Amino acid sequence: MTLLELVLVLVVLTALGAMIIPITEGIGEDTRETVTRSAMRDLSEILGNRYHTDMHGVMFDAAMSPPMALPGLPFPDPQHVLEHGRDPHHPQLLFLFVNPQRFGDANLETLDTDPTYDPISRRGWNGPYVKHGGGRIHLDRLDASFIPGGINRYGVSGDPALLDGWGRPIVLQVPTNPGTLLTEPELRIAWRHARLVSAGPSGILNTPPDVLMPALNARGDDFVLFLSVPDTATNL
Repeated sequence: MTLLELVLVLVVLTALGAMIIPITEGIGEDTRETVTRSAMRDLSEILGNRYHTDMHGVMFDAAMSPPMALPGLPFPDPQHVLEHGRDPHHPQLLFLFVNPQRFGDANLETLDTDPTYDPISRRGWNGPYVKHGGGRIHLDRLDASFIPGGINRYGVSGDPALLDGWGRPIVLQVPTNPGTLLTEPELRIAWRHARLVSAGPSGILNTPPDVLMPALNARGDDFVLFLSVPDTATNL
């Protein structure tokens, strides 16, 4: 092979490489998006069918007068939640792993995972609802970057976390504002707008957590999946 032929081969290979790299990078991002959407759908099914069926109306918010039955979302037990610095009015995915009816131990590693399911009434916690190696959902631990401003809306550092395609926690948002007391009708509307949120490629949660139906352009590159209502958002 002459020097000229070698140069031509190198030019062709360089051109092909420049074409292939963006394609493979795109495939990688597409795969991460697919994994994220799949994990969120699986998690939505767990919350909407299994957990909701077992726990709907089982727990009560004693701060309301009269005490109000909580929906089938993974709420902490209001009696113990403040001991852990958690938002007492916001469901958290920890309680797919830990029994909220027995939640009160300050040591996360010894939190109670024993079921309190009553086969006669068919009500009560019957978890853990997610386990390591359980299908397409991957687990890790929640870190401080997903606890914005020190508000423990999504949990506390070290909680089990369900991961998106970028290896970051998927969080459960219910549009309530910590410290703001809502009426029962307002709470029920907020609960109906519960959604799963992935921070997407950027790893930054952009979706406003206290807005019922965040506009599309307010979500940044987040992936959002509503549990009960259709996603009717548009751009502002």
